[in-house]
Amino acid sequence: MLRLGNLPMPDVKWLLTTPASGYYVVPDEVIGAAYRQTGGEPTLTQRFGYEFFRRWYDAPDLNVITLDDVRKIAARLYAELRGSLRNVWDRLGVNERLALTAISGTLYDDPLTPLTPTALQAWLVETDYPLDTTAINAALRGLEYRELITANPITITSEMMKTWLLDNARTINRAALPKPERPPAITRAAINPRVIRLLLLALAVLIIANVIAAVLVNNNRTIVVTGTPAPTVTLAQPGQ
Repeated sequence: MLRLGNLPMPDVKWLLTTPASGYYVVPDEVIGAAYRQTGGEPTLTQRFGYEFFRRWYDAPDLNVITLDDVRKIAARLYAELRGSLRNVWDRLGVNERLALTAISGTLYDDPLTPLTPTALQAWLVETDYPLDTTAINAALRGLEYRELITANPITITSEMMKTWLLDNARTINRAALPKPERPPAITRAAINPRVIRLLLLALAVLIIANVIAAVLVNNNRTIVVTGTPAPTVTLAQPGQ
């Protein structure tokens, strides 16, 4: 098996321009905007290439793809691919989801805040799911391997994924993550009457056993005599 990772910028440029050569032009700034939207993810990049072709096919006289075209295509693709983006989220581990939630939450609160493990830990402290920096660093390595983020500085690879996280991650967090374990509340209705009777019977047996044990201990107690024993009378034998 060959793992197909995100395409680097030169490959994205080739994919968006070479097949279209002779039909329409894709300027470098448009390629850069498409790359930021997709992060080089192969399926998203291929969809952008197809949408560029459709845009030219519908209006062949407009043979230069523009940044406005990228914005319109990105909005349409985002609406169509929300389910696919959700599937990416669903395949993540719990700590990876928490890390992405912290990233998107920190960006939502202050887009200029530097994203560091310490900053993410501080954001998660305010939730029901705090993580220490060791767990956060491990989750970030997993996200980097999946090419959902880049490190140094920490950034979300795809603008489309970032938009999805800002729209959804915090609101679905409660449903998608396991709840913190808390002891269940015991109510009168939850107690089985038969269980109560068995408990009372067991308590009675325990009390009876303790009473019997106490009696046996008293019966087997050794009486210790202290002091000088009283003199005894010895009967004289006949002839003495």
